[in-house]
Amino acid sequence: MLELVSWNSMIDGYVRNGDVALARELFDDMPDRDVFSCNSMISGMIEAGTIKATLVSILTACANFRRLDLRKWIHSRIKDNGIEPDKLLSATFLTMYAKCGVIDIARHIFDEMPQKSVVS
Repeated sequence: MLELVSWNSMIDGYVRNGDVALARELFDDMPDRDVFSCNSMISGMIEAGTIKATLVSILTACANFRRLDLRKWIHSRIKDNGIEPDKLLSATFLTMYAKCGVIDIARHIFDEMPQKSVVS
């Protein structure tokens, strides 16, 4: 537990100082992660402006591994941080919810998409 706190503190410190790349290296090397680890990285990526590409990758992984718990958490973090999904992120949400069998939410996302593509 103490080791995880130390890793999280280092990641948070690098993120707060604007070194998201080094924070990401530490995050990737962590033996264990928790919600604080993920929150620090997501916050840092938002600040650096690279969040949407990262979210697409994370959401794709959630869909492939059927991680319903993670998809709920990530979706709530996106809403909490005021991130407006673009066409790609919306299509990724749609795919993720459909693959996880949550068709009602997938349909809602589809209906709310301002622009639909062949993918959606």
